Amino acid sequence: TMAASPHPNERARPLHALAATTRPKLLSALPVRPLTLGSGEAVFSVRFSPRGTRLAAAMDDGSVEVLDTTGATAYPLGYNLGTAEKLPMMSVRFLDNDLVLGVSSSGSIHVWNAQANTQVHSADHEHEFYCADANTTLTTAATKYVLGGKNGVLQVYDAVQHRLLIALEDSDQVGNTFSIKMHQTYTDTCLTAGWDGGVRLWDLRSGQVESRVHGPHVSGDAIDADENTILTGSWIENAQHALQLWDIRNTSAPAKDVPLGTTGSAFLYAAQLTPTAIYAGGSGTQDIRVFNRSDLSLRGCGPLAASLDDHGVALAAAVAPAHPVHALHADPTGKSIAAAGRLRAVLFYSV
Repeated sequence: TMAASPHPNERARPLHALAATTRPKLLSALPVRPLTLGSGEAVFSVRFSPRGTRLAAAMDDGSVEVLDTTGATAYPLGYNLGTAEKLPMMSVRFLDNDLVLGVSSSGSIHVWNAQANTQVHSADHEHEFYCADANTTLTTAATKYVLGGKNGVLQVYDAVQHRLLIALEDSDQVGNTFSIKMHQTYTDTCLTAGWDGGVRLWDLRSGQVESRVHGPHVSGDAIDADENTILTGSWIENAQHALQLWDIRNTSAPAKDVPLGTTGSAFLYAAQLTPTAIYAGGSGTQDIRVFNRSDLSLRGCGPLAASLDDHGVALAAAVAPAHPVHALHADPTGKSIAAAGRLRAVLFYSV
């Protein structure tokens, strides 16, 4: 089973129940995209394509759905059929504008062509996968992708032939890897994190851990990095230290806390860093929060709250319960952000 799943006692709460949380300006909501595939009840990962024209969502029943962000269509990319019991699809990434990578906690790897709606690669492994990332950029296709999961093993794959290049282990790691990130600037550096209270910076050339950040307790897609900055989002109650920035040149230096702007709990599952903004969401805030990167001020928030009628049309969020945020991703233009969680829909907000 998947250890990074939301706490079983997590439930949607009415918005008025969050009154103790300081709510800043609400982000402008864009049309809700209902997810119709399979019987899944939660989304664990969302990702825009490099051009921002598609968004992939990984669900707890092993399904992956791709949304056309330029219109209203959605189509499935299949199920994890390698196991008798459908286990969660934990992470999705685009290898280019068409190819979608999905990994499952059953140990399966899938690659689909979203344009043709066909599967181009599938493999089953004994290793359980909880997270994935690729070195895809806005203009170039991925040449490598990296997977993390049970017992902290880091696997590096060729993104064209889908063959395993190297498997790396750190004898000091205790537990599983729940978040993995290929550095945007230092392309031979990969970051991994989990529940053992730290972030590892791997040198993929030497296969060694070159440095560590001590402290973060990571439970989802909640680490990011560009140039000399590392962002971590921790699944902890203390909102004061849940969202933090670190200097990659001196990982032993104290972190810079990003004020969440709440007196309640944090429990962050997702975080992202862009040149102008920082994004975070979790089961404590039950919303996505957007911060200006320049001064770390809180720009706004968007509750993961929507009710859908029989036709998939969103009803007023004011009467809908707020849900835990499991995943978020900003589109390449930085104009909107997608968020999902224990709700059979992807919500979009203008930022």
